[in-house]
This record gives sequence, C-alpha cells and structure tokens, in this order.
Amino acid sequence: NQLLGALTLLVGSCWLATRRRPVWYTLLPTFFMLATSVWMLGRLILRDTPDWSTKAPLVVTEFVVLVMTVGIVFLVAVRWLHLRREQGLTVTAGA
Repeated sequence: NQLLGALTLLVGSCWLATRRRPVWYTLLPTFFMLATSVWMLGRLILRDTPDWSTKAPLVVTEFVVLVMTVGIVFLVAVRWLHLRREQGLTVTAGA
C-alpha cells in the first residue's frame, strides 16, 4: 500500500507540474515513501534469495515489483525533465 501511495503521489506531482501548480507538498512524502518502500523491497530480496528453492515465486515477484517501480520513477523523471526544458519549470513553494 505504501509503494502504491508513493507512486500515485509521484504521478500526481507530475500532473500538478504540467499545470504549473506547486508540487513540493506532494514530492516530500513521495521521496520518503519511495525510499522506505524500495529499501524494504531490497531487503526482502536479499533475505529471500538464499532460500531460492522454496521462495522462488516470492523472490521473482519482489524483483518484478522493484523493476517496475524503478521504471515508473524513470518515466516520471524523463517527463519532469522534458517539462523543465519545455516550460522552464521549477518546484515552487506557493501558487
């Protein structure tokens, strides 16, 4: 749930940025939630990998979720950079 919330906030921040709205209040919790979720996914992968024979489906699922998360973050970062170049966009504290 935390990872889904973080990705939703990330996409919402990108949407707000396209409309030139302030995004700092969505980016701060996004970074915290993403960092804790990705950290825990990494720890789960490291914990479950030695028991590959019994936990293979779990390790594969954890790895797929991690790769998809990195992919979504990458796509949003590319979109954000494109917006900055296109509009001279910056993160603003107010409207």
